Amino acid sequence: MEEAAGKAGEHKVRCQGHRTLKEISQLLALQGRLCILSMAEILFISPRWPWPLFDGGRIRIYETLRHLAARHRVTLLAPVREVDNNTDRGPIPGLCAGVFSAVRSDRLPAVATRLASGLVRGVPLVQSFFLDKGLAGTVRNLTSSRHFDIIHVEYPVMAAYLDAVDPICGARWILSTHNIESIRFDRETRFSSWDSRRLLLVGDQLFFKSWEAKAIRRFHGVTAVSDLEKQWIEKNAPGAEVELVPNGVDADYFDFTPPGKSHFLTFIGSMDYPPNIDAVLWFGQEILPRLLVEQPDLQFRVVGSRPDRRVMQLKEIPGIEITGQVPDIRPYLKDSLALVVPLRSGGGTRLKILQAMAAGCPVVSTTIGAEGLDVTPDLHFLKADSLDAWVAAVRRLDAPAGSRTEMAKAGRALVDDHYTWSKCLSGLDRLYEKVMKSPVENRPTEAALRAS
Repeated sequence: MEEAAGKAGEHKVRCQGHRTLKEISQLLALQGRLCILSMAEILFISPRWPWPLFDGGRIRIYETLRHLAARHRVTLLAPVREVDNNTDRGPIPGLCAGVFSAVRSDRLPAVATRLASGLVRGVPLVQSFFLDKGLAGTVRNLTSSRHFDIIHVEYPVMAAYLDAVDPICGARWILSTHNIESIRFDRETRFSSWDSRRLLLVGDQLFFKSWEAKAIRRFHGVTAVSDLEKQWIEKNAPGAEVELVPNGVDADYFDFTPPGKSHFLTFIGSMDYPPNIDAVLWFGQEILPRLLVEQPDLQFRVVGSRPDRRVMQLKEIPGIEITGQVPDIRPYLKDSLALVVPLRSGGGTRLKILQAMAAGCPVVSTTIGAEGLDVTPDLHFLKADSLDAWVAAVRRLDAPAGSRTEMAKAGRALVDDHYTWSKCLSGLDRLYEKVMKSPVENRPTEAALRAS
């Protein structure tokens, strides 16, 4: 009996010791996750190469990448658009521990092949457009042979690459949204012409309803650029951690200069982006003629890369200048009566407004144009949603310079207090911390979500 008791006691001690070691192991794992917050292995998947910085999407991706690379080891996977024909990789390779890229063709045969392949597999058209087999293979190879703590995906349209992640990879999945595509696409179809892009959007609305909500539900953590979009994500992806990570601005780069006299009303943005195309056509064809009745010396200047054919035709209208891509937008902001943002569709938040405010350039915008920013009409910008409102707003800009200067100072103060990139991206750090502290949960597959 004593021998049996002794063995039982020995067994008990062994079990207690085993449990103690297990507890220690769990503590070490938790500490490891906490340490990961300062040096994580991140696979960063982007729909485009984030250089040069000639549009808001690239700027946000670049600033996010730079922020993460200062704290973690980042491996970047991003295609280069064939149409860009650009070999300048900028500072990106120096920021990253590794870089994987490929040229993605947007020619009709290549696009048709990707869309057809996606339809066969039940992948939404807008995701199929961005899904490159070669890059998907790279994701599979990387996640099967290397350790990653986080897979960071830019835009829901890139969620299909998660299907290429090797099952042995235990990384958390983070999605960075630039806007809610479903909201943006719905608005865009109201104003866009019947071209291949609109057919793509309508096709997804007809055959892949709720594709974006299903894509977002695949992630452990999601960022939103505005409170409105954060609420949409929380409603449609209730199982994910959601953190507000608004757009920001490099306040040191855009040094403040009080507004001076000018006759230029300036629009800045990528001019192959349908909401921007609609905005400048509306302004040039309908708003500007009304403005010229009262102020005939006004000029409308469109600054941005890859101007669409319809935008280029605006040059035929007296008083309109189309610059195309410029190396530096700061001189154009300083030499402007105002930045105009006549957007009637789109989503997310406008970096161009923050850049103008940082530089001291007054802003006139529609409600949609300033959506998501913590701005107050008449204090930080002038709001104009109708032709009459645009005429009244521009008339106010021609008032004594003191009021324009006060508005410019208020805009700059707002940027300094709330919209520097370091302040904005602190939300991403909080999201990483929350997700890394939580137990790993298997997220639903694309196939499972399609069946739901």
